[in-house]
Amino acid sequence: MLCLTCLLFFSFQMKTLAQESGWRVPSWADTAKRRFAITPAVIQEGKTLFSTYCAACHGKSGNGEGAPGMSFEVKPANFHDWEVMHQKDGTLFWKLNKGHGAMPGFGTSLSERQRWELIAYLRELSKNKGGHVGMAFENTKPVTGYKIDPSLKSGYFPVPRKVRNVIGSSTLDFMIDTVESGLIQPWSLVFLPDGKTMLIAERSGKLVIVRNGIRQKKPVKGPVPTSLREVKLHPQFGTNHLVYMSYYIEPVKSTPGNSGYAVIMRGKLEGDSLTDPQVLFKCGPSGKMASGMATRSPLTRTDLCM
Repeated sequence: MLCLTCLLFFSFQMKTLAQESGWRVPSWADTAKRRFAITPAVIQEGKTLFSTYCAACHGKSGNGEGAPGMSFEVKPANFHDWEVMHQKDGTLFWKLNKGHGAMPGFGTSLSERQRWELIAYLRELSKNKGGHVGMAFENTKPVTGYKIDPSLKSGYFPVPRKVRNVIGSSTLDFMIDTVESGLIQPWSLVFLPDGKTMLIAERSGKLVIVRNGIRQKKPVKGPVPTSLREVKLHPQFGTNHLVYMSYYIEPVKSTPGNSGYAVIMRGKLEGDSLTDPQVLFKCGPSGKMASGMATRSPLTRTDLCM
């Protein structure tokens, strides 16, 4: 029987850059050449490497739409963009070796052959503008032979009655179903214990409310911070209504060593409104505590039971 796992697929609205900024590629980079033939096995190995090292930020289809990459000052490359893929193999190889900004260099973590295999897969991936051919994580399986237990119910969203989009791993088969779309940079979510409400944190500073499978017209009201990341409920949320959120404070000036502050705050969720905001923790570069941190409530193990 199919183990049904409802994964939330979100529609991201973002502007991708046609070409990475700030690269200074030496003229000799284009002279680097691959020293083996491209075969189906090479493409498959490159696909595995892409899935492991690249898909999280560049997106599984290579469109530059991975969730972590949305927070980068320089957005991950779109491998279906002509400006990006018009570059020669040697240039791509050099960039893969060195890295830039938030992108790490793979000159030591991957062998020379692996780096060329990865580039070979990127070339194959770029041939399809929609990114639907040769994607990573495409281990789809036939939907026949599975069924959904008719007694399975959820107040959070409608349970599908037809099996589709079956994905297989070495240990588990599961189904992917779209629960909510049209969100802007969603980062995390929580299920409220009422059995019907989900809160979805958007980076813009919105806590979107989805109740009984229907997105509410207005998000949570109150002092929800911008640059929102994680949202978690206190273990005794049912009685104390405490909600914890992490967010990021951008630096006043973009200078080396000035990377802003990570913050943890909490508040009370009363109905659809957040009240009583309290900053519990604020930390900046090299672990330095920020001045002016609220000391109204000490941070305890119970506070951080997240």
